[in-house]
Amino acid sequence: MSKPRSKPSAQSSDSATSRATDADTVYSSDSTSQDALNSINATVDLSQIDPSTVASVFREYERKHEDDEPTTVQVTGFPSLDHLLMRTTADVRLLINQSIGDFAFAYSRTTEFRVHGDAGNALAEALAGGAVRIRGNAGDAVGVSMQSGTVAVYGNAKDRCGALMAGGELFVRGNVGDACGLGMVGGTMVIGGNAGKDLGAGMVSGTIFVRGDVESLGSDVVESPVRSRDQLRLGLLLVNASIRGDASDFRRITHCSILEKEKATRGEINPKWR
Repeated sequence: MSKPRSKPSAQSSDSATSRATDADTVYSSDSTSQDALNSINATVDLSQIDPSTVASVFREYERKHEDDEPTTVQVTGFPSLDHLLMRTTADVRLLINQSIGDFAFAYSRTTEFRVHGDAGNALAEALAGGAVRIRGNAGDAVGVSMQSGTVAVYGNAKDRCGALMAGGELFVRGNVGDACGLGMVGGTMVIGGNAGKDLGAGMVSGTIFVRGDVESLGSDVVESPVRSRDQLRLGLLLVNASIRGDASDFRRITHCSILEKEKATRGEINPKWR
């Protein structure tokens, strides 16, 4: 069983801080994000709308053809920053230029959310599709129980990120806290910085890719270099999330039974364990 990298030293912590701080530059330099800012098609002020009609208002802006770019709708006037736009299903891009509270976008699908600010706890809980992109930091339990879709946090995230994750893709460009990937049963999580204690604890299936240092792994979880076939997949995932990085800089975290099965069925032995 491979051992995780040791707890970051002062020097490596400086490097990790640099990685997280470098995320700030992505907020302004990412061309996709700037395109969304520069091409706002409409603005919806929720304070002027009956809450029961919000879903139908967004559906008015849905694209007519699958090949069309989604309509970018700037959303303002939130009555509350918690439980924001839960269960949204409209095929639109919603742009929010402020920090948001807990349980934002939970149980949503199809919709693309872009937030220029920080997010609270349980961001995108049980997400069933679509995409969530946070140009800031996020709280605890990002992507908890998510089923499908993409969540990308361009700053740091706290504890239990990706807990009970069953599918989809979860990216954190900076650092994450403890117990991330807790009870994970599917999907892919990518961590661009460091991870805290018990990474992947109780993990059954799915894959975690991590670039920085790991304080400790959960039991029955192992770390190995990223194989060539995984580098291609990871590289495409990084591009999809608009995250800079070389796939070869990451290591793979999986349940030990998965790694043993791969070695048994493919005869694959990699002597370069960390």
